[in-house]
Formats: sequence, C-alpha cells, structure tokens
Amino acid sequence: MARNLELEALISKAPDDVGNYNVYADWLIQQGDPRGELINAQLKHETATLAADRSPLEDRIGELHAKHDGEWLGALATQKGFSVTWRRGFLHEVT
Repeated sequence: MARNLELEALISKAPDDVGNYNVYADWLIQQGDPRGELINAQLKHETATLAADRSPLEDRIGELHAKHDGEWLGALATQKGFSVTWRRGFLHEVT
C-alpha cells in the first residue's frame, strides 16, 4: 500500500478539508493504489443527493472493499464479531 506522509499529515491537520483528500486520492491512483478510487467514490457518495447517483457508488465501494479489505485491514480482516466504518478512504471506526 502506497503512503505519502506529507499528504496524510495535511489530512490529519484538517480532516474536513475535502481538497486534501482529493489530492491524496489522485496521488494514490498515480501509484496504482485502489484506495485512491475508494476515496474518490466515498467523497462523491457524500455529496450525491439522488438515489440513482448514490447506488452505483455504493456498489463500487462494496466491490472495492470485497476485493481489498484483506490488504487494507490486514489481520483484522479475518476477525469476527466487529464492524468497521470507512470515511474518505480511511478506517474511521471499529465497533
């Protein structure tokens, strides 16, 4: 998984600044990392107002998780009895 500590620091400092996520998503895509597509899809999903626009995004987000959660979550992916919430391509909450 590609990482850019400088861009991650910008996101950490201003977690509500969508622009930083867009820049990071573009950088990840350039590195061939599918998490960039996840960030883009989740950002678009946040602003989509019509169900017809949200549904394909939800489908694609689900496909990305099905294909890549093993990599993204590591050993956590094989554990039972919890759920994870992703926000803008980052693990947001584990319950």
